[in-house]
Amino acid sequence: METDTGEDAQMMEALSKLDAQAQEHFRAIVRVVAHCYIHPQIFNGVLITRSGDETVLMSLNTNDVEVADIIAGAAEYMTAYMMHDAPPKDKFN
Repeated sequence: METDTGEDAQMMEALSKLDAQAQEHFRAIVRVVAHCYIHPQIFNGVLITRSGDETVLMSLNTNDVEVADIIAGAAEYMTAYMMHDAPPKDKFN
């Protein structure tokens, strides 16, 4: 595997400036992504990033149908998570 050592060095420097919590979170994300490549028969995923108006979606060992299924499941999870502590609907009016 070829690498750009200049870019790698810049990335390592930037990562070293993160606080301990951000570094651990980054390591957790890398572990999850690595599992998708190391164990493709078990793990797949979708990585979504956004910068301003630009959204980037990267699929990891998935096809279009699986991507849609993962995103739908994530939307359901986030709705349930956000509504978990919400007051009952009759309290909104």
